[in-house]
Amino acid sequence: MKMKPLSILKIVLFLTFPLTLSAAPKKITILHTNDLHSHLLGFSPTIDYSPQTLNDDKTMGGYSRIATFVKNIRKNTDNPVFYLDGGDFSMGTPFHLGIMDTGFELNIMKAIGVDATTLGNHEFDFRPKGLAKIVLSAIKNGEIPVLTNSNIKFSQKSDADDTLEELFKDGTIKNYSILEKQGIRIGIYGIIGKDAIKVPPNSKPIEYQDPKK
Repeated sequence: MKMKPLSILKIVLFLTFPLTLSAAPKKITILHTNDLHSHLLGFSPTIDYSPQTLNDDKTMGGYSRIATFVKNIRKNTDNPVFYLDGGDFSMGTPFHLGIMDTGFELNIMKAIGVDATTLGNHEFDFRPKGLAKIVLSAIKNGEIPVLTNSNIKFSQKSDADDTLEELFKDGTIKNYSILEKQGIRIGIYGIIGKDAIKVPPNSKPIEYQDPKK
């Protein structure tokens, strides 16, 4: 699936292995997407899309293709496979209109194999209360990937971001997380980058720490 370069969001990884001289090298596979932007059906005019017939249109991407790709990689790979998403998973097609009441995009991301994602600037288009509602609705309706963000600063003067802040306090959204597969543990945390910090006006009263700090 073609994606634009990851310029405003990052998931940073560190690996933890037993620190012994005799430890053999470990291999992992990391799959990555970002900026999915509600493109459940892929990239092409909908009129060209013919899901019942293969290879007769120019449609690329879409969640079903991602799911097949991830499934095949995991089936044919002996080492652990981690699938990480860099955020901005919503906002972009009419599908996002239903996410606040259902959270379904997060449920689908989990179903296609996403292990963890972070909050992108476009997730804040729904405002802090709306984003909190999305997450709570998704949890009510099923499993979701690990959600993480490490540089959000909540307001101490306004209650407009209190619902979202509560999800951080109770661990629903994590500052960082450790994923483990086949005995290999990786630490992950998500950040909103400096360019993205400038563009989510609906995130107020939330502020962001400089990612370098």
